[in-house]
Amino acid sequence: MAGGVVGELTGQGEELLTIAVSNTDRLIRLISDILDLEKIESGKMELRISSFQAEELLDRAIEEMRGLAAEGGIEIEKKVEACLVDVDSDAVIQILTNLISNAVKFSEPGSRISLAARCLEGEAEIRVEDNGRGIPSGAFDGIFDRFRQVDSSDRREKGGTGLGLAICSAIVTQHGGRIWVESEPGEGSIFFFTLPRTEPAPVRIPAPRELVKPSVLVCEDDIDFVRLMKVILENEGYSVVPTYSAEEALAYLDENEVAAVVLNINLPGMSGIDLLNEIKGYPESRRPPAIVLSVEERVEIPDLPAPFLLDWITKPLDETRLLARLKAAIKLGKPVTALVVDDDPDLCSVITRLLENRNIRVETAANGFEAVEKFRKAAPDPIVLDIVMSGGDGFYVMDVLRDELEPRKIPIIVYSASEPTAEEGKRLATETTMFLAKLKTSQDDFVGHVVEMLNGLLPDASRPK
Repeated sequence: MAGGVVGELTGQGEELLTIAVSNTDRLIRLISDILDLEKIESGKMELRISSFQAEELLDRAIEEMRGLAAEGGIEIEKKVEACLVDVDSDAVIQILTNLISNAVKFSEPGSRISLAARCLEGEAEIRVEDNGRGIPSGAFDGIFDRFRQVDSSDRREKGGTGLGLAICSAIVTQHGGRIWVESEPGEGSIFFFTLPRTEPAPVRIPAPRELVKPSVLVCEDDIDFVRLMKVILENEGYSVVPTYSAEEALAYLDENEVAAVVLNINLPGMSGIDLLNEIKGYPESRRPPAIVLSVEERVEIPDLPAPFLLDWITKPLDETRLLARLKAAIKLGKPVTALVVDDDPDLCSVITRLLENRNIRVETAANGFEAVEKFRKAAPDPIVLDIVMSGGDGFYVMDVLRDELEPRKIPIIVYSASEPTAEEGKRLATETTMFLAKLKTSQDDFVGHVVEMLNGLLPDASRPK
């Protein structure tokens, strides 16, 4: 109802629905916190202990809470010593996000929250410091107990279940650490907790593959959807830059380069359309390709340089389609190579020149046997395939390689003198096959179609019926 599926509500109806949604969310959080706490205290939550740099854990927590802090006009900073700890990373992130959330609630706009970590003998000490109203000394006792909240006039407005600090304490205790607070009314609060250290504590050097992860900027005001995107993209080897408004995205892009941008259209303040129009003005060498994920149907945006807008995917998210588009555009840092399979050397020469002018490397094969051999030495990005050839035709190539082509979603352009019949089309078709007739396709159109395929754009009309 809140999303508008039952139509537009009256002002009073919308107000009542907002209240209902808010209270339902609060009840869900309360139940979730109670279940978490019961699981921890009953010993049913098994810790999955691994070694992590303290800085890595703080960075993940800051990323998760950056949107909430930005809404309150609050800056988060960190000061971390290189310190390796043996922890359940998800549980420690839960501690940090609970403490940061509390700090944000009771801090004034324009203030700052500081996170720090330092190495002690056998343990690491982590602290979360704010400049908020502080806690009366008489409230220290029992502050980590269930349903214990510091009395304040706006306690209900600030929200919370009264279980966050109890959960933090239970997790810290399960790790064998300690948790406490220091505070002065009007001077802010500092929450401390300790975690077991790994000895010795070497500085973590990222593996080479971590240094070359393509970065994808995600611009979306739904924090939960951003978390989902992080899981999906990081599992595929991408580094994710989360932003929660077009203004925040532009501020990042002005100072940094990314491999691609994934954005929503309905954003607070500047819209996603405005963001696309701003990015299109970047120099071509710094202009990242973009993918729209939106509940809105696609709209035409005039004067967008091609290929810039890779795709417009309507929510709910089609994960396979999104990853295929990103992979085609980014290629995970590899040079793009096309395999041209045709027994006409003059045509191969022309196609090679056309594609190399677009920074696409070209390998050629004079027949299907040679094409299969070259494919298995180094799989190309697209394949330009003639049908009629001696020494292994286009059908032979598809019959032999289909089980390798389809899982990789390698684009295939069947480029033949005559259009295949319906039966022939089925033998040649994959999910990413395009059919072009040599006599009906200009050189410019041919190159345009290859570029579109490499950017994951496959018009349905190009597929055989």
